[in-house]
Amino acid sequence: MKFLLIFTLFYSLSVSADEKYACDYKVSKPISFRDKNSKDVLKINLVGQDCLSAPLKVSISTDKGVKIYQYTFSYAAPLHEHNDSDYDKVVKNYLNYLLKNMVSSTSKLPRRISCDETDINCIDGIFPDAENASSSPLSSKEYNKIKKLDIPMITHSVGRESWSSFIYNKKSGKTIEIYNDTV
Repeated sequence: MKFLLIFTLFYSLSVSADEKYACDYKVSKPISFRDKNSKDVLKINLVGQDCLSAPLKVSISTDKGVKIYQYTFSYAAPLHEHNDSDYDKVVKNYLNYLLKNMVSSTSKLPRRISCDETDINCIDGIFPDAENASSSPLSSKEYNKIKKLDIPMITHSVGRESWSSFIYNKKSGKTIEIYNDTV
């Protein structure tokens, strides 16, 4: 009887450990995020019961291991909308796509109108080339200044049909949102 109890306990622990990590993907790469010469690390983890319900976590740490950015997606659309029978391949391709495309430069930001206060016909703050509902928490003047600086930026989904761009603000020591867009 004692043997049966110990065997049952051991078996149930090993089964739940396997189920807990049924989806366990972790990728990372060195990047420059705080400035063009910084040595930072971008990490993307998808870990949970299954990949459709697992949170997708994005983080950036300095070369000293200090976390300077973290975001958790509760819904990774490409993982829900695939037709591939090799799901492992779908997940790996998606995470590698994120690693490759998440980091860019503020020079890639869309153009934004900044009006002179004397021009009453100008509509300050619009994004004339954007096809979607674009906005920025920054003033047009601040936004355009950052765009011209050509500094590292990350862009990623923040919802099913929206995404945002972020930069590291050296002065505050924090990552700040500079642009967002919605389909």
